[in-house]
Amino acid sequence: MDNTTTDRAHLVVDTTGSDFEPTSYDIAPEDRELAERLAQFDPLAVPSPVKLTGGGAFNAPERFSVSILPPDKRGGIEAQLARVPADQRAQREHELVLEALKANSVNIRIKAGAGEGASPVERERLLIAREVYDLENEETSIYAQLAEVHRWVPVFDENGARVIDPNTGQQKVQAVEVVQGDRRKAMEARVADIRRQIELLDGFEGDRRLQRALKVTVEAEKARQQQLEEGQEARRRADEINRDMRVEAKAQTYAKHRRSAL
Repeated sequence: MDNTTTDRAHLVVDTTGSDFEPTSYDIAPEDRELAERLAQFDPLAVPSPVKLTGGGAFNAPERFSVSILPPDKRGGIEAQLARVPADQRAQREHELVLEALKANSVNIRIKAGAGEGASPVERERLLIAREVYDLENEETSIYAQLAEVHRWVPVFDENGARVIDPNTGQQKVQAVEVVQGDRRKAMEARVADIRRQIELLDGFEGDRRLQRALKVTVEAEKARQQQLEEGQEARRRADEINRDMRVEAKAQTYAKHRRSAL
């Protein structure tokens, strides 16, 4: 038997936890007022990638009518207007249509993204909103597919007797969905994953991305302001230098004349 002993590496468990620290995007105290101003967000005020041509001005009517909306956007507004007194209906119709137009404009801006001149934090806000928008659309599409019914079949109990619905007195029927088996499980798992991604974008992940983008925006704005200040200072000094040169030239002329008079 080989009595030679061999040193073996011991498995050591670190019970103190990881020393990993995520990158900090904290704003310096002296920059917080600037950060608060830059963090204000109006999606309709963000520069658009779409450039209008033609120069024709849009003359908005004094009051908007629901008739200007697409047919699929009118139903909800018309239902609300049905409960409004007749003497208030025109004003309320105008308000509801304006709200619908603004919501549609926001959706268009989210889908189009930011244009030239948008700040990093504005771009990131629109990007996150677009990602959530796409995920919600995918979720809606999956739910619609899962809800598709291939056929309805009557329900029987274990003895083969018809199962009667006590509310209708008719035999119960059960839906046989179009999507079945592993494909249905995969689609349901995807819905759960979409929900998780949306929660992250609406929560921790979205917050971290916005914090990073805001810090970049603050630093970029500080650099821009510094360039402006340096440009102003340079122009002021240039004016002083030019003035000193003019004074020096005149002084040289006066001195020359005085030397000639001697």
